[in-house]
Amino acid sequence: MTNSLTRNEIGLLALALILMVVAHWHWLPVPLSIVFIGMLVIRLAWATWMPGPVPLLLRGGISFGILALLVWEVGIPIGREGGSALLICLLALKLLETRTRRDARLLLAASFFTTMVTFLFSQQMIATVYALFVGAVLFAALHGVTPGFGAGASGLSAAVRRAMPLAGRLAIAAIPLTLLTFTLFPRLASPLWGAPWDARTGKTGLSDRMEPGAMSGLWNDDTPVMRAMFRGQLPSPQQRYWRGPVLWDFDGSAWHGANRMAYEDGFSLEYDETSVLAYDVMMEPTEQQWLFPLDLPVRASGIDLRQISDGQTLARRPVIEPAS
Repeated sequence: MTNSLTRNEIGLLALALILMVVAHWHWLPVPLSIVFIGMLVIRLAWATWMPGPVPLLLRGGISFGILALLVWEVGIPIGREGGSALLICLLALKLLETRTRRDARLLLAASFFTTMVTFLFSQQMIATVYALFVGAVLFAALHGVTPGFGAGASGLSAAVRRAMPLAGRLAIAAIPLTLLTFTLFPRLASPLWGAPWDARTGKTGLSDRMEPGAMSGLWNDDTPVMRAMFRGQLPSPQQRYWRGPVLWDFDGSAWHGANRMAYEDGFSLEYDETSVLAYDVMMEPTEQQWLFPLDLPVRASGIDLRQISDGQTLARRPVIEPAS
C-alpha cells in the first residue's frame, strides 16, 4: 500500500479545512479568508493535473506573500487575533506540501486545535454546535486517510459517504464524557488566554478613558457583565439606566475619569420612598472596581463597596470572581 495520498484523500482534507475555517469567518479578515480558499484550490488543482507536491519555489513565494498580507491585515502576528490568523494560514501552507499520510495526520491534528480556537472569539451556542460538526468531519477525514480505507471510492463524494458514519459514531460515543466533563470540570473566573488584544483593535465595553477615532477596528464582546433580578415589577426601559464609570475630564483629545481619591464618600440624595426599586445584582468578573446600580442607589449592601460624591459606586477591590 503506497504512503502517498490520492486525489480523493487530498480533496477530503481540503473539504475538512474549508469547513474548519468557516468557524472563523466572523473575525478572520476577508482577504485572508480568500487567500486561504485560494491555496486549497491550488493544491486540489495540482493533485488533479500534476504529479507530486507543489514545488518548493512556488511554496516559498506563496509563504512570503501570505506573511506580508498577514502583517498588513492584523499587524505583527502576536496575541489572540494575530496568532490565530497565523495558525490558520500555516494550515493552508501545510496542505500545499502534504503528500504522505503522516503529513495528513499532522495536518488534521492541528486542525482539531484550530477548531477550538474559535471559542476565544465566540462562545455562543451556534459556534459550539458548528464546532462539534467540524470535529466530526475532521474525524471522518482522519479515518479517510487511513491506508486501505479509500479503496473502492470512485470520487470525493463517495469517500465522504464512507467516512461520515464512523465519525458520527465516534461523536455520539464522546457525548457522555463531554457531559461529565462539563458538569464536573471547574470553571475558572478568568480566561485561560492571557495575551492582550492587538493595540490597534478595540473591544466593546467600558474603560476609564475614551478617545474618539483611536480605534481602527472594533470587536463585539458579548461576555455578560452582570445579572439583575428585581423583587417587584420590572421597571420600564426608560428607568433602566445603569450608572457605571463617570468621565469628567477632557484633555483635548480624550475623556477620562478623575482621581477617585479626590472625591468624598457618599452623596446627598432626596427621594420618594414609594418609588424606590429593590433588586439584586450578580456581578461577573470584570477585573475592574466599577459596580452598576440603577442611576443613584439609595442603599447598597453585600459586596464591600464605596459610593463617592460623583455618583459612582465602586468595589473596594477589583471584581475578579462572581459577587453580589
